Amino acid sequence: MRVWSPIISVVLGFAVSSGAFADVVHVATRYGTLSIEELPNRVNFEGRVFFKGHRLHPDVHGNNALTVARIFRLTNADAVLFEDRGGVGCPYLWYIVSVAPLGVASTREFGSCGPLLDWAQKGQAIVIHTTGFCGPLEPLSERERASKEIHTFSYRRGVVAEIGAHAPCQ
Repeated sequence: MRVWSPIISVVLGFAVSSGAFADVVHVATRYGTLSIEELPNRVNFEGRVFFKGHRLHPDVHGNNALTVARIFRLTNADAVLFEDRGGVGCPYLWYIVSVAPLGVASTREFGSCGPLLDWAQKGQAIVIHTTGFCGPLEPLSERERASKEIHTFSYRRGVVAEIGAHAPCQ
């Protein structure tokens, strides 16, 4: 298991772009470079991930912020864990983008809306733990219950699955 460390925030290069995009952050992998094109001052959209100038499918985009949480080295691919910062209703969601010699693949967003607790790489699988989350409009007892839950997600061969289902806020 791993807890946040300074290396998590490391992004391997910055470049400023002209036109509609204010900043472009480059994320280098062994098999190509991903770019996060940031759009500051846009409501509910703070970046989108591209590979060789093309949007990913499924789309990987941020709500209030989109950052690289970690890069994992798998045998035949690099897997990049992206953190999507949302609002008070759902502060955290996640994406994984796999970059391999034959191309790129992305997951749909996943998570419990709670923050990342830790992660671990187990061979070719990535295991991610988050807390549960209930929004500010939910009863305090539900918010406290959810914050004590641990949600486990497993990524393997391009697929994210939650291990053990949890009931949403009542």
